[in-house]
Amino acid sequence: MTQSLACIRGGIRKEEAESLIASASAGWTPRAQARLFYPYFWFLFRCSTRTLFGESGLKVSCLIDARTRTGATADAFELERIVAPAGDVIEPRLDEAEANRLADRYVAYVVRNKRKALVAPKLEVLDHALVFKPFWIVNCTNGSKPEFQVMVDGITGGVHVLSPKRRNEPH
Repeated sequence: MTQSLACIRGGIRKEEAESLIASASAGWTPRAQARLFYPYFWFLFRCSTRTLFGESGLKVSCLIDARTRTGATADAFELERIVAPAGDVIEPRLDEAEANRLADRYVAYVVRNKRKALVAPKLEVLDHALVFKPFWIVNCTNGSKPEFQVMVDGITGGVHVLSPKRRNEPH
């Protein structure tokens, strides 16, 4: 079974994920095992408020992690429609209404603190969507040494080492 997703366009292909790991870990053989898609709710806000310098207006893009409920502002990105195997898609633990509430609160906080606003900003949602970010899971082996896995961010190429597999664990 497959799912159609709005995915943040990623620049890191399978071969590039493997190459990133190979260049950073001499002697290890990296093989990209899976491409996973992690859920975020994206909101684009129009914000207006009074600051020490007068009326201020800006647009703020916000991502809410649909599993951990963490908010972050985001640079502009492109979306692409992809079809992915359902088993490669991580399901959100958050509904859109709760994500919208979290995004409102987070963006209001950011605008107040970054813009030195005198009052809470007026927020208007211009656009929103459930979007997915691609990650590569890369297995690394080296003869007699234990295998380990890394997760490579499909957008930035950032790397996170995952817990090493134990030899007696099933794969």
